[in-house]
Amino acid sequence: MRRARARRWSCLHAALLKTTRPPSEAIAAQRVFPEDPLPGLRWLIGALPAVEGVRAYVQAPDATLCALVVQRTKAEPASLVGLDPSEAPWRALWSAHVMAGGAPWPPGVDKAALCQSLLQALQTAEEPLGVVPKIAEDLAPHVFRGTARAALWARLSAESTRALIPRVVTLLNEALERGDVRARLSRSCSRRCSSYGVSGPQAGGAHPLAPVGAPDGRGAGVQWISSWPTSALVRHAHPVGELALSRRWAKLAELLYSSRYRDKQIGQAALSCIDLLSISGHLPSLVIWGWGGTPTTRTSSFGG
Repeated sequence: MRRARARRWSCLHAALLKTTRPPSEAIAAQRVFPEDPLPGLRWLIGALPAVEGVRAYVQAPDATLCALVVQRTKAEPASLVGLDPSEAPWRALWSAHVMAGGAPWPPGVDKAALCQSLLQALQTAEEPLGVVPKIAEDLAPHVFRGTARAALWARLSAESTRALIPRVVTLLNEALERGDVRARLSRSCSRRCSSYGVSGPQAGGAHPLAPVGAPDGRGAGVQWISSWPTSALVRHAHPVGELALSRRWAKLAELLYSSRYRDKQIGQAALSCIDLLSISGHLPSLVIWGWGGTPTTRTSSFGG
């Protein structure tokens, strides 16, 4: 081995290390081989079990070693079975592995636990590039149910946001169809729906917003609708007005009234349930703006 170092025989040095040292020690020793350790390190990573290269990288992260290890993990994803998204070296290796075309999940892992671990890490750490779009289907339910979604959206890349948003909206729609009146998008997510051209929430059933009208769902329903971007409120203004009128929900009518300047569709919806505004203490004669720039006055039947 001394002669291999003296002659700068990198691969021979690596071969001798493989037969005389434990894998972790062999890799560490080859990394400090004088002159050019790379040829021998490449040979050593290829000769040892893939999991040994993964272990060595996680213990002492290095860009060169990462590139070599990823060539093994790409072919043998099971070598990533110890994946721990809470640790920065693992996130870096996971990112490099996925960016190289490797399978995003090692076989047999607990995907739910790993998704939770990743989301916890993303509260303070940068996301592992390339990973979120590949696991978006598995990650979306945890994002939807999470309590720190606003912070998450602020940290995600455009590619990751684009992959997650449609899936999160789909989950919201499904929740609404089940009658879950507590289901809603955060304001930050609603803004991103508009930014990325994703259609806002549309509940199924006879009425596009029927689940919002479930018993004792008034406050939650109004709060949820108030988080919509203008485009979604415009699209559903008429059914929202119908819902307010049929359920006699003054708060929902007030929401439409306070948003009447955004678009004529919203103004017309507010006008349709103006009697509710009178009931809740508004003046009996209200001026509704929002279409053609011309005020339209309608006197409530409660106004005398």
